[in-house]
Amino acid sequence: MHPPHLTPDDFLHLTYLSWYDKGSMKKFIVRELEGSVKGLSGSFVPSPQNGICHFCHHMGAVGLFTVDVKTDTKNHNYKALSNYICQDEANCNAHITDTEKLDFLFDYVRGK
Repeated sequence: MHPPHLTPDDFLHLTYLSWYDKGSMKKFIVRELEGSVKGLSGSFVPSPQNGICHFCHHMGAVGLFTVDVKTDTKNHNYKALSNYICQDEANCNAHITDTEKLDFLFDYVRGK
């Protein structure tokens, strides 16, 4: 897993950091929540059509991000949550005005 190279100035313009790792075929999303760094990983399939991003609500090139969530540790039950998000993380970060949907995704995966 190799996150993108960023300078300290880059972090001033980010709501979240994201990258796609071709080796594991996973997309990673990292952000600061409640004073610590939290991360998610899931599959990402680019869409052949433009769509509206779940995070920034702008129309553009999107892909389906799917994260599996363990719902029952005893029986190892899982369910998946999928949303279309921007393929271009920098463009998405530039358009985010409200983190409600992004926060919900992190809370959902963490079981809150």
